[in-house]
Amino acid sequence: MDSVETCRKAAAEVPRNVAVLRNLSTSLSSIGDFNGAVEVERRIVALLPDDARAHYDLAGTLGFVRRYGEAVGPIETAIRLRPGNIPSYQAAAIIYVRLGRISEAISVTQKAAELGDPISMFDLAGYFERGIGVDADPAQAFLWTRRAAESGHVYAMRLLASVYLEGGLGQPPDDAKAEDWARRARAASR
Repeated sequence: MDSVETCRKAAAEVPRNVAVLRNLSTSLSSIGDFNGAVEVERRIVALLPDDARAHYDLAGTLGFVRRYGEAVGPIETAIRLRPGNIPSYQAAAIIYVRLGRISEAISVTQKAAELGDPISMFDLAGYFERGIGVDADPAQAFLWTRRAAESGHVYAMRLLASVYLEGGLGQPPDDAKAEDWARRARAASR
């Protein structure tokens, strides 16, 4: 509680100092005062309306306390301000899934995958494999699984080993490829 009071005093003395406000938000979160942290994050956004991090942090705080509907605006602003930031797309995907807005979740997941994020590649493969929000498409599921594996996603490597061992996602069994992907997965897991 001491650090919260120290941060509150500092914020009162320098109310436009973003570093101090970020410390206050962190301190409030650490004691479970998430509503207070949200209000501080809103103050930061008001001070820095064109700062992607400010909007991302606000969306993250809102998402943490499951106020997903309120998190949409800030995360969309963060993406607009910094369109190459993969964590913003990842956060948006979580927010959209929680709100049941699957087509939007797929859209931002695809964007992050296209930017090179292996986790998003793997998630996108899952959408295509299971036909969640899109038509089931084994070829697309395989393509994104392979891209994720080639980008270092260990579980995607393991999945490819299984796909090639048993056949699946439109691929015939291939023992050599199965062993190769299993070997890669083991090496990457160390």
